[in-house]
Amino acid sequence: MEKLKSSLPNMMLSLVLICVVAAGALAGVYLLTKTTIAKQEADKQKAAVFSVLPNGGEGAVIKDTIETEKGLTVYRAYIDSTFIGAAVKTKAMGFGGNQEIMVGLDAEDVIVNYQILKHQETPGLGDHIADWFNDSTKVKSYLLGRKANGSFAVSKDGGDVDAITAATISSRAFLRAINEAYLALHEGEGIEAVTSATEQHPDSVASAEHHCEGNCEGKCEHKCQGKCQGHCKHHCENQPVQETEVTK
Repeated sequence: MEKLKSSLPNMMLSLVLICVVAAGALAGVYLLTKTTIAKQEADKQKAAVFSVLPNGGEGAVIKDTIETEKGLTVYRAYIDSTFIGAAVKTKAMGFGGNQEIMVGLDAEDVIVNYQILKHQETPGLGDHIADWFNDSTKVKSYLLGRKANGSFAVSKDGGDVDAITAATISSRAFLRAINEAYLALHEGEGIEAVTSATEQHPDSVASAEHHCEGNCEGKCEHKCQGKCQGHCKHHCENQPVQETEVTK
């Protein structure tokens, strides 16, 4: 067989053939592993649900799974016919991106446990959300055993929860996610969050009909309406310039 001449068209043809073969191989590997990966993700989420329920979900059965308008998922757990609590997959925009959290509330709205599913917070700062709020030695930060009412806020905003050192934005997002979990569990019951400084600034006294769609912190990707425009403007103008979570 005659050897191909070393010319630009022949080299381009060779590169195209290599790319086609490589792409086909990658697609084949994806198809072979797609089902396995999906099962692993489902098993991981199921484990997270039961890990945050009372008594680790022992003897519990998830009878109701509810998707909310805000994209949260509520897993209501029962033992026989008795409601024992719920795991709520919640989220909020942090400093580096979305935080996804599985939080467990018992039948009395007491926080049982939580597990961080995904986050993009700064290593050594915001990533402490994984253990900061369940460390019993940090009395003013410890949330387990506290009753949720939709109003948790960091002390810098007038609340009673100490933020992670030098990571106030990440802490605000975490608490907002916990508040949203409580509201999601009681969606349709006419329960509203107690006004919290976490979602409010003097430039914007938000009311029920004036709210922010999206998040004003982090990357300042938001859509603001009504009185919340001042609130968003305040947060966007006060974002740190450097790659740090320290706020004023």
